[in-house]
Amino acid sequence: MATDEGGQTTSEVIMVEVTNEDEDATTTIAVSLVQPREGQHVTVRYADDEGNPFVGEDGLSAADRGIVDPDGNSAADVPIDDAEMNIPAADVAWQWSRGTSRSGTFVDITEEENSSRDDASYLVIDDDRNHYLRVTAPYTDLEGEGKTLMATSLRPAIKLRDDQVAPAFPADCDL
Repeated sequence: MATDEGGQTTSEVIMVEVTNEDEDATTTIAVSLVQPREGQHVTVRYADDEGNPFVGEDGLSAADRGIVDPDGNSAADVPIDDAEMNIPAADVAWQWSRGTSRSGTFVDITEEENSSRDDASYLVIDDDRNHYLRVTAPYTDLEGEGKTLMATSLRPAIKLRDDQVAPAFPADCDL
């Protein structure tokens, strides 16, 4: 309704359409080892959108919490303004791949090559040597399919020399 200085009023019915913005997930994933080594596990860890390890106010670690996406939760009893989608890590379809450069083409690692290729923890094998490892976590939110989180190792995988052993510290060592 609008009123002019003389007190005359008029009203008009208008329609306003509000559309949901398709935001990215607020969680990122990182690969645990800077340089993967054959025979060791590379593990996914969740982080916030600035790369800090993600631990919620409730103290749950990232592995317990999963992917958080602001596009909403499908539960009917969650108000749309407060809704967030939380996909547990166990429900994510992890896919590991390898490439000869961080920005080049990556080829999916098959089940026959490495049975850990669809887990959040990947065992580095001989075929990975001199390749960068990438993990992809596809997910679906209320805006649709085709969303992914992705992380790539900073350096290519190497073979751990047979004579090389990890450092050990005495039990009474104060680090």
